[in-house]
Amino acid sequence: MSLKKIISQREDVAKVDSIACSNNGKYIAIGTDKTILRVFDTEENKTFDLSNHHKGNIWALAFSHDDRFLASGCWNNVIQIWSTHDWKNIIDINDNSFGIRSLKFSKDGIYLASGSGSYAAIVKLWLIHNNWACSETLDHPYSVGDISFSSNSRQLAVCCDTNIRIWSKNINTLRWHIEQSIECSMKEDIYCCSLSFSPDDSVLVSGFTGGIVRIWSTKDWNLIESPINFDINPVCNVHNIFSAVLFSPDGRFLVGGLFSKYTTDDDNVIIWLVDKNYEYMRAFDGFVSNANSIAFDCNNNLVTTYRNWNKYDKINSATSIRTY
Repeated sequence: MSLKKIISQREDVAKVDSIACSNNGKYIAIGTDKTILRVFDTEENKTFDLSNHHKGNIWALAFSHDDRFLASGCWNNVIQIWSTHDWKNIIDINDNSFGIRSLKFSKDGIYLASGSGSYAAIVKLWLIHNNWACSETLDHPYSVGDISFSSNSRQLAVCCDTNIRIWSKNINTLRWHIEQSIECSMKEDIYCCSLSFSPDDSVLVSGFTGGIVRIWSTKDWNLIESPINFDINPVCNVHNIFSAVLFSPDGRFLVGGLFSKYTTDDDNVIIWLVDKNYEYMRAFDGFVSNANSIAFDCNNNLVTTYRNWNKYDKINSATSIRTY
């Protein structure tokens, strides 16, 4: 089954809320608002519908970096861990917080981090090789929107409302502490929705409401000198949300998924060129409703959600996944 064939399929009975690509490029997983968890095998022409205990939107999916595990998270506070060897459920983790909004594996293979939305405002770190026990709980002042590990697994960035917290791991105690707290209050009703470290850990990109993107240097956590930080993009208006931001694996491109609250006209996937100081490259039609609705495979193919809308009542009539 080719990637092109997979992305031509429509999920007419459900809205795709989350996407994840395995690091070896073999699997694409999707989660929907109808508790459907589906995995496509791009090499062996197979589809796996995983029976799960989720009840509600599956907002978060993540493959471990060695591709041994797939983690799925839902609003019913359950994280499910799946073996990619036989697609059997290994364990259900009862998070006991208010909805799983984000899941990320550290590249060193030690942690799975989960971020909780709504009123919980916490990030939990689960030990992969200790029966998925919770090693630490990181408190935040507001609801957690997105989380991102650095490539060296020594830092964890968390966005919550107008605040971005950078956590660092103490190499002696193995405990996490706050290295930096970035207050991003730019104007009224602007808050951070998504973030991502660059592959070389030199910068952290963050996406905001208002169609705003900010890029921070990891050396001093100040904004870098780039046109992208000066709101010159025409999508910068109060109705637009950069609900996802992500670097390509080779570090050449920065991608932003733009979601409009009131119209589909501005729903786009926007690409900037990293080596040209984040110069605007182009935009594609798309629909990226949250930070987990966009992913790259190992070959730098971009996979996103895309919705077809009923123009009469403006409800979702079908959802597809596309590649670029």
